[in-house]
Amino acid sequence: MTKPLVKWLAFAIIGLAIAIATALNFPPIKRACCALEFQTLHSPVSDHYLVVYRYTTLLPLTPGNSGDLPGYVQLYNGQGERLREQDVEMLQLIRDVHWTDNSVAIKFVLDWPLSDVK
Repeated sequence: MTKPLVKWLAFAIIGLAIAIATALNFPPIKRACCALEFQTLHSPVSDHYLVVYRYTTLLPLTPGNSGDLPGYVQLYNGQGERLREQDVEMLQLIRDVHWTDNSVAIKFVLDWPLSDVK
């Protein structure tokens, strides 16, 4: 191969890698390819529930660090319709879920009414 061809090929590979990395950070693509269900939290006072998803990582994690991963949480009603959705910086922030008849709250993460309005 000639030097200009090698340089062009190197730039093309680098450009493709950057394009893939950018696409994987676009939320709909990231959720479709790189999210796994982490846990489901059911309301004790209504038929609503939260589903927590974590994003997978290509890098190995040390034991106990899965809570440090980012993800997102979705609120569903009893018919399985998604009502709300929000990104979460660290999954370990999702604890102490407070359910009432009209709302669900997680300190520093979310405070949602349980109405069926998106």
